[in-house]
Amino acid sequence: MSDSGWGAHMDNLTEQGSWNTEEKNLHINCREMKAIYFAILEWNLYQSSVLIATDNTTLVAYVQKQGGTSSSSLMTETTQLFPLADSFNCRMAARHIPGKLNNWLTAWGE
Repeated sequence: MSDSGWGAHMDNLTEQGSWNTEEKNLHINCREMKAIYFAILEWNLYQSSVLIATDNTTLVAYVQKQGGTSSSSLMTETTQLFPLADSFNCRMAARHIPGKLNNWLTAWGE
């Protein structure tokens, strides 16, 4: 994740895009949640089970609990993600991966 764009990786698939002006101003947690949304949308993950591996512990908590109360802007992004996943019949879980072990993020310039 960077200030200029987002990326996601699943098996041999990668997806990436640029943030628009409004998205660039979002908190990093909101941008990371939005990246999950974009990946599910782009990959059309119909009837899938997805494990989201991230070094962001806040994101893990919000995905596992389907929301939270600490950040209203992150809750807004979360409430957009789950209806999309439900429309694809896509189940999600999240787990934490220490940043130093997340080689894909390092390859993308984190």
